[in-house]
Amino acid sequence: MTVLSLSNSFLFPYMLLVTLLVLSNHLAGVLASPTCVFTSPSGHVFDYSSVDTNNGNPWTAKDSSGNEYSWHICSEDQGLKGCTSSAVCQQPASGDAKSCGKLDTQHYSVVGNDDGSAASVLYNGGTQCQDGTARQTTLTLRCADGPARVVGSVMEDPANKCFLLVTMSGEAFCSRDSQPPPLPASGCYLSTPAGYSYNLTAVNTNGTLPWSTSDGLGNQYLWQLCTPLPWPQSCHASAVCQLSSGGGDYSCGLLSSASWAPLNGVDNGLGLSGTYNGGAACVRDQVRRSSQIQLVCASNTNVEVSVAENSTQPCAYLITMTGSAFCGNK
Repeated sequence: MTVLSLSNSFLFPYMLLVTLLVLSNHLAGVLASPTCVFTSPSGHVFDYSSVDTNNGNPWTAKDSSGNEYSWHICSEDQGLKGCTSSAVCQQPASGDAKSCGKLDTQHYSVVGNDDGSAASVLYNGGTQCQDGTARQTTLTLRCADGPARVVGSVMEDPANKCFLLVTMSGEAFCSRDSQPPPLPASGCYLSTPAGYSYNLTAVNTNGTLPWSTSDGLGNQYLWQLCTPLPWPQSCHASAVCQLSSGGGDYSCGLLSSASWAPLNGVDNGLGLSGTYNGGAACVRDQVRRSSQIQLVCASNTNVEVSVAENSTQPCAYLITMTGSAFCGNK
């Protein structure tokens, strides 16, 4: 009987190949592990560690049908049964919880121009819908003033109801290097025919960031009074910008078009009204977007803001700011 034997030199290449395959699979798992830090192609660094959760609890919001969603930005949401290993979980108005994206599928991307003002994170591989499509969720994370918050409700992607869209904003979503550079304030000094002077330098921005607020439809607005917005790129040279809840950023008035007048036509030092025209085209009404900013003199030292669409003029927006900083000097 002949006995066949394999020498060590013959086995070694195969043993080495198996070892390398096992090692490569292990490394792939390490490299693909979820992270709270994202570096964009242009080198902007976003760190979401402090807002992974809402003070230790999952972030939550509802859609228009009353379904509730909970999520973590970069760790597993363990709040509901049926959403094991998930970043995003849906609790329907009735029925079992459904995963809307697995944590290990995390994929970051920049939003719009790579300027450090926004990024998104996609989670897919969730529970299948009736048509067999796996649920997925895109979180859009926008730089804005104030604490981290959810903007509007959870939306369905118009192209596929199984794809969910969530927008969040706040200072924690700004890249580490996205603070706008100091800009000249020569356009922040205004005077009226009656001799009242206004120095808007200190309230041109809200600290180091543009002013920001949202309307009742989930649209967010950014503005600066007398210098152009530093981002997003689609609102270049604008004083006012709309970050639409349906996606897209739209200029709502160019800084170069600014026109100021006494508030309500009364030159008594109690405020100003500024108009900005020439914004992005508004397809709905075939006009250019525009904005009016009313600066109202009041006793409060903290500036209060609000925004609304003009009820009589399509695609025109009214921003009201009140505070002692808007009282004229004579």
